[in-house]
Amino acid sequence: MDKHWRSFRILCALAAALMSMGCSSSDGDDSGSDGDSGGGSATNAPINISGGFVGQRSNTNGSAAVNFDFDQVGEALTGSLTDSSLGVGYITGSIVSNRVEFTTIFSAGDLIVAWNGVANPSGTALQGTWIITLGGSASGEWTAAR
Repeated sequence: MDKHWRSFRILCALAAALMSMGCSSSDGDDSGSDGDSGGGSATNAPINISGGFVGQRSNTNGSAAVNFDFDQVGEALTGSLTDSSLGVGYITGSIVSNRVEFTTIFSAGDLIVAWNGVANPSGTALQGTWIITLGGSASGEWTAAR
């Protein structure tokens, strides 16, 4: 199978999975209310993390330098990642309030990494965990700051 076609199929599957994760929110009842106790909606706007972050990811095998460049529109995240060990990857994901979830597909298309974490209140530091979901079996922790 052509390498580009395989990468395209992986990207489409990832986009479909991300879209299905964010399609609905509910508090578990069918009353039409999502838990708001009245008096207007109490929403937690996402913290703005657009721009560059420098940091590292690590596990028991060692560490690697990472540079994130996020583009944020509302809760949607896109962008790029340069990893000193894995190369360049493309970011798709979301930030809800201070919770960050995104996936990185590396340029060869044969490696996908899932990242979960939190942003500090000012949006200047991030930390969390990562796991390779396609193309390997490593996982660990990561931190990054502006």
